[in-house]
Amino acid sequence: MPRATMRPRSDCVVAPTESDWRTNTFKGTLRRRDRSELCLSRPRGLPLLSVIAASLLALSCSRPAALNETMAFLFAPPSGATWRVAEHRVTTTIRAGQLTEQSVDSTGTLAVIATSPTGATMEWTLETSTVGGAPTSQSMTEGLIGSPIRFRTDLAGAPTHIESIAVARSAEVAGPVNGNPNPLDQLMQGTDPGTLALMLLPQVTAVSSCQNFRFDDRNTFTHQGEAPGIGAGSPIRYNVVVVLEDPGSTSKPARVRMTESFDPESAAASFSQAYQAAGRLPKDDRGLSPMTRDTVTNCEIDIATGAATRVNVETIVRMDDVELRETREITLVRAE
Repeated sequence: MPRATMRPRSDCVVAPTESDWRTNTFKGTLRRRDRSELCLSRPRGLPLLSVIAASLLALSCSRPAALNETMAFLFAPPSGATWRVAEHRVTTTIRAGQLTEQSVDSTGTLAVIATSPTGATMEWTLETSTVGGAPTSQSMTEGLIGSPIRFRTDLAGAPTHIESIAVARSAEVAGPVNGNPNPLDQLMQGTDPGTLALMLLPQVTAVSSCQNFRFDDRNTFTHQGEAPGIGAGSPIRYNVVVVLEDPGSTSKPARVRMTESFDPESAAASFSQAYQAAGRLPKDDRGLSPMTRDTVTNCEIDIATGAATRVNVETIVRMDDVELRETREITLVRAE
């Protein structure tokens, strides 16, 4: 079977907003040993199916290793390289025929601090954020606007470990509130660095899924595998198809298209087991209905540097009468 290789991908979270901190299933204090509790907790007033849909957005798929590549777009940025990053994200929820939509626009800076044979040390700074066109405040993002996040990466630039967050404090977010710790402080103190990377660096994670490709002579491959379920849930079978649509040139970027699909029956079984173990479903319940999760990612890559210049991601989750659709468009411009 023809093969390509990429880093494992995760669509875990999105740029933090007031709504994110309230309803994101990856909210609160998390330690590795009780990760399932955080993923399975249901914020007050949020229907169970919506929580499951959000969790499905977060699951990741692994990719096969290459054998004899004939074309490679290796990501090897020099120390000091900096990109201006802009993201437009729209989340649409359709429940029982009723549609709600939220748009988030953000800008930030991604810089390479140092490089090594196994990856790099980078720094991400969220500079602006708007929800539905209205600027978000520091309190709405728990102080993350203007707060440099330094982290380590693998060879594709995927975050693996957060080293530090220089929180840009303001009067509205500094210190305890009514005797309670600041939510971001709680998150940083109670969450392992690898999980923090997935939660706080969604733009970087999405971009890195489009980097460090290696293709064989057919420039396409299909792969089946299993993604780990959340909590006590069994693994979920998935299928991935990757196509090099255009190898690019010195005057235009290469284009790669990835399509991921979860097996509906195994996804339903996995979530049923996880929620039954967490007490969210009765033990004798027949389980959840089949659910689907399909993600299409379109990448544009600068062939000279192997760096992504544009990333478009669309993920659709469907369960019973609930459909959750997330579209993201991320552009990167190298700063001089």
